[in-house]
Amino acid sequence: MPQSASTRSSSRRSDGGGSGSGVTSLSFNGGPALTGALSIRSPMLANTGASPIRIDNGNVKYLTPADTIVGIDVDLNQSFELQLDRATALMSAPTASIITTPRDGEKITFTFKQFSETVRAITWATGAGAYVFALASSAGVTLAQFNAQMALLVAGGTAGALLKISFEYNSDLDRWYASGLAGVWQTT
Repeated sequence: MPQSASTRSSSRRSDGGGSGSGVTSLSFNGGPALTGALSIRSPMLANTGASPIRIDNGNVKYLTPADTIVGIDVDLNQSFELQLDRATALMSAPTASIITTPRDGEKITFTFKQFSETVRAITWATGAGAYVFALASSAGVTLAQFNAQMALLVAGGTAGALLKISFEYNSDLDRWYASGLAGVWQTT
């Protein structure tokens, strides 16, 4: 009889499953158990001690509108959304609750959602661990390009319109550099 398309897994812990214990065997779809030391490589796992790794719950983190936007924890999320409901907002530098240093090449994305026709301005934290924009468009996303798209978002005046910008971490610069910009688009 063919196996079902869904995957079920089970695991056993060597010490009865208490906190801090490790999985010693895995089985899938009732197949033979894999035993011994298991090495799992995924950006979606929790810090287990000696070899810290990141969690990404796969969901968008909705940031709380404020004059200074905080809660940008890159260990827990890589996608953030902010509803623009005030004249200006400073995007604080990302933090890391599990690992103190971001990985080279790690990416985060911000989606800005228009709330009304009020003028909006986003400023970005600068310095070590913060954001940086290209000096010329041939090198990447410039601050002028982002500001022009933000102006279009506001000028459209359509509640629900979106603007996305992505950043990638560069360990040599110790900065999140603007790596992608999706122009204004409407969801309805």
